[in-house]
Amino acid sequence: GIERARRSLTCMVPHVPMVAVLVAWISVGNTPLLDLSALAPDLPKGVRVLGKAEFSNPSGSVKDRIVEYILDEQERIGRLTRFSGQTIVASSSGNTATSLAMFSALRGYRCIAITNRGTSKEKVQQLYAYGAEVVVTASGVPTDSPVHYQNVEKQLVEENPGYFGLNQYDS
Repeated sequence: GIERARRSLTCMVPHVPMVAVLVAWISVGNTPLLDLSALAPDLPKGVRVLGKAEFSNPSGSVKDRIVEYILDEQERIGRLTRFSGQTIVASSSGNTATSLAMFSALRGYRCIAITNRGTSKEKVQQLYAYGAEVVVTASGVPTDSPVHYQNVEKQLVEENPGYFGLNQYDS
């Protein structure tokens, strides 16, 4: 049972520790609710203000849930196949790319994250840590510029027919 599942997962994702695979599969979206009622002292009796601590997702990103949904849907319809080595490209200022890089590592995809110079050094390092290839473009360029990070994603996908573009800004 458990030992067989552990061996199977280890074989499928040899570069990712087993505990990371299990934590990610179990905890995405299962983040704690924080009681923030003390910040609103004039609430009517019995009313509480709760905040969902999405930052406590496995990648530390608030985007884990939506990236998981997008990948699940693309796998369901056959555009992506786990452990195939397919390339997924995403333009992102950080959070979506972080989630995608983590899920790509867990599901056997190649990830190319395109961001701009405004993204923090720590975020870029996190992308590398998950195994993503990172393309850093100029920041502050007009959205119609060919070097705008969203346009770089489109160009890479157009030039490489096997690539899948996450296209988060138009989805």
